[in-house]
Amino acid sequence: MHRLILFLMIGSLFSCSSASSKKVIGPNSREAYFVKCAPLALDDCYEEAIRLCPTGYNFLDKNNNSSSVTMPMGGMFFTSSGPNTMLIDCKY
Repeated sequence: MHRLILFLMIGSLFSCSSASSKKVIGPNSREAYFVKCAPLALDDCYEEAIRLCPTGYNFLDKNNNSSSVTMPMGGMFFTSSGPNTMLIDCKY
């Protein structure tokens, strides 16, 4: 039973590997994008940034989530961390 729970938890991390983005107003009052991706999918954040800004982008803020939680489960330990985020604006 514990292995099934562990398998489902690990599977959920990989199933959420795509990045999402939202258009926002940046701190410089210009159009910017908030990009979010799963803990194990930082490359997806960069791919989304390139898709949004094909001519290049500047980082306004970047958070490679280094905080994590480790839990004992069935004689093993499982570590989980939050999503990676970045705030970018496009170069023109």
